[in-house]
Amino acid sequence: MNQTIQETMAQVADQMDQQLQTTKKRLSWYEIKNYLLAVIPTGILTGLIFWLLTKYFG
Repeated sequence: MNQTIQETMAQVADQMDQQLQTTKKRLSWYEIKNYLLAVIPTGILTGLIFWLLTKYFG
């Protein structure tokens, strides 16, 4: 009986570990996606502004 409880606890711990790893991967992908959504438009706007400045004032 004691061994059965230990095995069950080990299975629960493994499942929790797997869920934590999945959550970390999702969180990382979510952070990367948000970073790219913020950086790419900013880079495009900055490039456009500098292009306009060099075209008309350069």
